[in-house]
Amino acid sequence: MDTQTTRSLLLSPGAFLALFSLALFIWRLFLPEPTFLALFAPILTMALGFALIRQKYVAMKRQQHPKDQDPPTGA
Repeated sequence: MDTQTTRSLLLSPGAFLALFSLALFIWRLFLPEPTFLALFAPILTMALGFALIRQKYVAMKRQQHPKDQDPPTGA
C-alpha cells in the first residue's frame, strides 16, 4: 500500500469514528461501575468505523484496477 492510500484511509471518516470510539471505550472502562451497554456500544461503533475504512479501501483498489470488461459489440 502506498503512502497516498494510507494517508487517505487514515484521514477518512471511518478512521475518525474508530479512534473516537476507542477513546470512548477506554474512558468508560474507568467509570466506577461500567455497564455492559456502556462498554458494548463503543465496540459496535469501532466495528462500523473499520467497516467504513475497508469499504473505502476496496473502492480505491477497484478504481486503480478495474475489472476486464467485455469488448463492445457493435454493428
